[in-house]
Amino acid sequence: MSVSERFRGANLPGRLAVALTLISMAPLLGGCDWLRGTKEPEMVRLEIGGDAQSVTLVMSMLFTQVPDSECPACEPVIQLIEADTMTVSTPFDQTFSFTQRLQVFFSLYPTEETPATLSMRVNIDDANWADESRMLQPFGPDGKREVMRFVYQYRDISF
Repeated sequence: MSVSERFRGANLPGRLAVALTLISMAPLLGGCDWLRGTKEPEMVRLEIGGDAQSVTLVMSMLFTQVPDSECPACEPVIQLIEADTMTVSTPFDQTFSFTQRLQVFFSLYPTEETPATLSMRVNIDDANWADESRMLQPFGPDGKREVMRFVYQYRDISF
């Protein structure tokens, strides 16, 4: 007996109950924000403060992350495809709209090559994602510029 023959032979109240259950679950199966517990972000707000008068800010909304070939266990390497580098005065407070890729990269350091304490706060929509304050030396022990960095990529959960 095929599935359709068995279903045809089922009683009407049973078929009606299955149909009503499926209809009532349709909004949930559609992947609504309530079910996933999240929605795509719209805005990112960056606040920079500290005792440096100006800060170099590198910002990108188009980048990729690739494994570090020299250190597979390390964090991925960020490859900026498009980026803006600007000098901004502190305090700095600006809101940016996300692009279709729903990602953002910020890197900042004091413009002057002197030690400075910087603070960086990042909000995605209404949620705080980063709130950091620390002393940055012009160059670390490895000879590289010390920076504060924030990387965000939205990942959708699909059912």
